[in-house]
Amino acid sequence: MRIDQLKFLARLLLWGGLALLLALRYFDVNPITLEDEDPVEFKVEQPRRASGEVLVVVDGAAIEKAAEEESFKASDWSWAWVNTIEQEYGPLTVIERGALRSTALDPYKIVILTHSMARHGGDPDLATLLKTYVHTGGVLVLERPEGQLREAFAADGKGGRRQPKVISNIKDLGAPFDSHLKSMPLNTTYVGSSGPLEGATTWLAMDGVPVVYSKISGRGTAIVVEFDYGLQLTSLQQGRPRDDFSVANRYPEVLADVLESNDLVTDKRLLDNEVPYADLLEKYLVTRVFGEARPVVGLWPFKDGMQGALLMTHDEEKMGDKSAWMARFAQERGARSTYFIIPTEAFTQAGAKAVLEAGSEIQLHWDRPEAEQGIFDPVGVWKINPMARARSLKRQVEDLKAIAPGGASVIANRNHYLMWSEDYTEIFRQLAAAGIVIDSSYGPDKTCRGYLFGTGLPFWPIDKTGSPLPVMEMPLLAAETLGGVDAAFMLRLFSDSQDAWHMAINVLYHPNAYSWMPSAELFDLWLATYDLAEDTRHWPTTIGGLYRFWTQRRAASLSTTVSQERPEEPAPPPGEKAEDELLAVPPERGDPGQVTITIDVTVGEEGHSVTAPAQFRGRGFREVRRGSGLDNAISDKVGTTVTDVIGARFHLVPLRKGHNLLTVHYH
Repeated sequence: MRIDQLKFLARLLLWGGLALLLALRYFDVNPITLEDEDPVEFKVEQPRRASGEVLVVVDGAAIEKAAEEESFKASDWSWAWVNTIEQEYGPLTVIERGALRSTALDPYKIVILTHSMARHGGDPDLATLLKTYVHTGGVLVLERPEGQLREAFAADGKGGRRQPKVISNIKDLGAPFDSHLKSMPLNTTYVGSSGPLEGATTWLAMDGVPVVYSKISGRGTAIVVEFDYGLQLTSLQQGRPRDDFSVANRYPEVLADVLESNDLVTDKRLLDNEVPYADLLEKYLVTRVFGEARPVVGLWPFKDGMQGALLMTHDEEKMGDKSAWMARFAQERGARSTYFIIPTEAFTQAGAKAVLEAGSEIQLHWDRPEAEQGIFDPVGVWKINPMARARSLKRQVEDLKAIAPGGASVIANRNHYLMWSEDYTEIFRQLAAAGIVIDSSYGPDKTCRGYLFGTGLPFWPIDKTGSPLPVMEMPLLAAETLGGVDAAFMLRLFSDSQDAWHMAINVLYHPNAYSWMPSAELFDLWLATYDLAEDTRHWPTTIGGLYRFWTQRRAASLSTTVSQERPEEPAPPPGEKAEDELLAVPPERGDPGQVTITIDVTVGEEGHSVTAPAQFRGRGFREVRRGSGLDNAISDKVGTTVTDVIGARFHLVPLRKGHNLLTVHYH
């Protein structure tokens, strides 16, 4: 080899080595990111339910078929009815279409045929079965029925499918709730008819067309919902993606070009909103429409008959052990909170112990590897690490469990910065695969506050397949002062919840906020939140505490019997029951005399209460006794508390652990 060739080779090696060192240094500072893929496979299991007297019927095959169109608007959101009944009643029973024929309907006082089921109108035997059920005293709810079911129970439907402009009429809903409901953003369709159903009572109309109406038949009542209830409720509670289920950066003013959960909010007006529209719609259907046909008896959603709940939450934001100061402060006030922790070296077992000993809980603050966020581990040789691997969700859950003393479980999550993905439900699927059962990533950040998702109660998100996901969502309502939250706004949240809505008020205060926006006003607002909760009888609990209480509530069993004694008629002979006769007697058809509701309910823990309406069919609540009520001398009179739900008054009856038999008397 010649000298000049050796020199060229030496220069090549020298410059190549320098280039390699520079490249290694560059990638050491700016490493190539390797994603640690999270598993997204999970088993969908229905939560454990005992039994309730409300039966919801779905058709999984019809739901799956609708999902094949891969269209948000064309999907079948029938499972939204389960959210409604669980939020407003508690216990319920869900069955598939195939089980309906073999299911005795007598124990169920309300049967809901979701649209997936009510579209099977070509089955004459089904129509006959349901006619008999209604005629003998049942309450049947049908969502947009078709075929023979429409012929049997509904208007003719000849007006076709329409897009509503406004809610034009509401029956028996006083101010201010009627104006609130009329201003609810609409993302649904309805079925019009050539005229109203003869003899029916119209409860709700859109564009002048009856979309919720009822008709007494025999001893029972059929209620028809003519609008796409599932689409409307899902659009409000779960949010609205593009029609192909992708998520748009709909509100870039909230957090620049980063996708957040609030980009799913269905209408810009909801970014600053004090009305839980989804809950208002549900409560109206249950307390007014269903309540006219059947007394509303359900399990109260909060412990010890409290009017709502306070969920005080803190995002640790890598502040580490020092963040525990808020838990210690809360402990002095007898309060608890939920800490969402990013599992880094800054938060140790000592910090976790301090939070837990103060009575609070630690849950995951998932730091997702997007938009320059995430937790990364170096990958390389010696001190040169040209690559970094993002810690997966599963790894972050495991890291947090390792920090928690005493094996404290990690069941809840809140995404760091509330960041979302481009896929409508991918986040929920990942959480389910990692064993998370409740999430709190929906809610406001900067420039927004309140009921962005129309609810202050936990609900089950629905997958793109139309099936429910096994992760509950508990939306956030207020993030400090970032969205314009002040003492007046918080006062309205709590007082409105006490007077009408009865919500779990989920609020966020950062432990490190005083380093980036020091403010005495913020500190005072945090303390005032505890005072407001106490003054308005809101249960101070944690995300995990609420989830466990709702799990018990869902697993309870509940049934009722309505009977009456007419002054002009003798009592029925022995062995015959005057059960549910009242339901067939409209108020104008005479005096029904004394009315009795017998409630049979079993709960697993103390602290639950059952609701009994203050009035039913013109009769007022007199008393409730523990026992059958056949011998008032030996039965115990039970004290109650009174509460209002969007203007409808209820008595809350405390329950003992285990079996309870209650008799409620109306005169």
